[in-house]
Amino acid sequence: KFVSNLQDLILLVQQMQRAVVKAPWSSSGRGVRYLTAQMLQDPGFSRWAERIIEKQGGVTVEPYYNKVKDFGMEFEMLDGKVHYLGLSLFDTVKNAYTGNLLCSEEEKIEIMKKYISEDALLSARQKIIDIVEPALKENYNGPFGVDMMIAAKDGQLELVSCIELNLRRTMGHVALELAKIAKPQSLMRVDFDGNRYHLRVLPGKEAVNES
Repeated sequence: KFVSNLQDLILLVQQMQRAVVKAPWSSSGRGVRYLTAQMLQDPGFSRWAERIIEKQGGVTVEPYYNKVKDFGMEFEMLDGKVHYLGLSLFDTVKNAYTGNLLCSEEEKIEIMKKYISEDALLSARQKIIDIVEPALKENYNGPFGVDMMIAAKDGQLELVSCIELNLRRTMGHVALELAKIAKPQSLMRVDFDGNRYHLRVLPGKEAVNES
């Protein structure tokens, strides 16, 4: 749901009990708040929400999912056609992106089979193409990515096929290119030293994080 005032936002979170509130324009998890109904009393949250609503016109309120694994799919829009580029298996810490697994598509599919069938992945990919291609063909030309997750619900795993759409070149695109030259099963890591960000490639299978 997209809401443009604080009263509607509070009502939705109360109905959901646990929700994810997002600024429409943000980067690397900085515009995301995880809320319970009890946390609505925090004046810091109200100030944040009112500031985002004033500057960006509103916020999105989404259900909270019991996340098991983050991943995404990377695409490129060229001359009105969507082209699939590959899977993005990435890690987050406190909602912020920290790095990508660098390996072949076949290896990534095998990792994902622990959570979801290959047919389900192919179906999600085609659905994205079917929806995005007519929506963007007159409006956008370039790379984009769709973040997804595997979530647990009632003792079963389910695919949440669109957490967000990033109309830009993502770190997943960078990982796809680096995977062509990196050693197998490496990890592309982004670290902040208090002054600047550093991109590092850590070699070896021990870099794989499937938690």
